[in-house]
Amino acid sequence: MDDLISRQAAIEAIKNCESGENFEYNEGLIAAMNAVVDTPSAQEWISTDYNPMTTSLYLVLCNEWGRDRVRICSYYSESGKWIKDGKNITKHVTHWMPLPEPPEEEKP
Repeated sequence: MDDLISRQAAIEAIKNCESGENFEYNEGLIAAMNAVVDTPSAQEWISTDYNPMTTSLYLVLCNEWGRDRVRICSYYSESGKWIKDGKNITKHVTHWMPLPEPPEEEKP
């Protein structure tokens, strides 16, 4: 997890750089770091202090009415909102992780 936080700090540092003539280089670095952060191989819960950079479906941990529940939700990176069944559940989501890859089909 410390590894993820370091990457997130690096992303923020790059975003806060003055763009100047290195703008394309900075954008490339951000894209590469985002790909690593969002990799499905990192199967640990990630705090919503560090939301995904990509709009997609995610496994989330929600605290609803004092009980923790695991859900599959959509995250919209443009708005920073977690949506389940058309409802904004952002205030309930505490942690997230990428969905696992589906199983590979067995070959006969």
